[in-house]
Amino acid sequence: MRISILGGGISGLSAAWSLRKRYPHAAISVFEKSDEVGGWIRSRRDGSFLFELGPRTFVAGRCMQLLELIQDVGLQDKIIYSDPTAAKRFLLQRGKLRSISSFFPLILQMVLKDLLAKKGTACDETIESFATRRFGTRGAWQFFDPMALGVFAGDIQRLSVKSCFPFLVDWEQNFGSVVLGAFRQKRQDSRLFTLEGGMQQLCTALCKQANLEVHFNATVEDIRVDGHVANGCFHRSDHIVCALPANIAAQLLRAPLNIRMESFEVVNLGYNSQLLPKKGYGYLVPSQEKEPLAGMIWDSAVFPYENQTKITAMVKGQNPIQTALSAMHLHLGVAQIPDATRSTRVEVPQYELGHMDKIKAFKTQIQTSHPNVGVIGNYLDGASVNACVKEGVNYGKCCQLC
Repeated sequence: MRISILGGGISGLSAAWSLRKRYPHAAISVFEKSDEVGGWIRSRRDGSFLFELGPRTFVAGRCMQLLELIQDVGLQDKIIYSDPTAAKRFLLQRGKLRSISSFFPLILQMVLKDLLAKKGTACDETIESFATRRFGTRGAWQFFDPMALGVFAGDIQRLSVKSCFPFLVDWEQNFGSVVLGAFRQKRQDSRLFTLEGGMQQLCTALCKQANLEVHFNATVEDIRVDGHVANGCFHRSDHIVCALPANIAAQLLRAPLNIRMESFEVVNLGYNSQLLPKKGYGYLVPSQEKEPLAGMIWDSAVFPYENQTKITAMVKGQNPIQTALSAMHLHLGVAQIPDATRSTRVEVPQYELGHMDKIKAFKTQIQTSHPNVGVIGNYLDGASVNACVKEGVNYGKCCQLC
């Protein structure tokens, strides 16, 4: 049996790992357009600094599938957990950093409004509509807006709450209140974790231990029922798993989809000294602040390093490194020139109103036109790394191959 995985990101590799377990004698090949696996998970050494260019921190209680995969490949000894002070988060307001706890009067108002609000229908609505209805306009723009910017780089007036934050809708429908729903949940491990040595080693380990044949610098040009074309060569396959980006997959499969993407720059800054005046996870910037900076993670405070400061800034607009340096100066009082800098463009799929219906129609058409092709990826049912791992692993478990 020949299985082709198109795309060497975490979705495709998780599916390949799961398929290998189920079909140990299958010939599984991965076709990746770049010269390395990992997709948006990329780790880079720059002198004494290890930079994560993509996802870097994960909540233990919400990432059970990711933790299980890490254990399966034998990397559990590489897991490092966050400093307790990482639980402290900040928001930028009028150019100054404020801790979340300092918004207590507003939070109390939001809680009371939610407890008294009537339960809405199960129909899809924007994050802005949902948050305003349950928590008020100020609560929507002070908290939900920066949260959506930090996770999706998106606009709460366009993003679907049911697709982006389905647990909020579930809590409202099941308990009549988001606050009550949150209190009824089983307490989860809120610690953050990452892998010592970088997250990309997980992707490398998946390839090695699943015994995958990886074709690097392979651009997929066509997908057919019995195989695909990459770099002008036809590769016959009994089954194809398409883990390519949304609009590329739609084009190759000749199925309408049109997922809008938002781009931003991930800026890494490294200093060979400890400079941070505060401890905590970092801060988000509400859109009402009218700043090109969407947020900043204090990596070396989350996972402390001796005599080293590492920062990751999320920037929209031009001159991303200069924007990050200006934010360090204006918001943290740090004017020192960093010893290492790096800027990487990232694109995030936008789960806008009607997303679920759009995806359902897309999958239905593919099942009809390409019965031996399955689609997975961060544009379907969840953009987080854990969601991609869960989708890929479940695909391998449920896929029925002859």
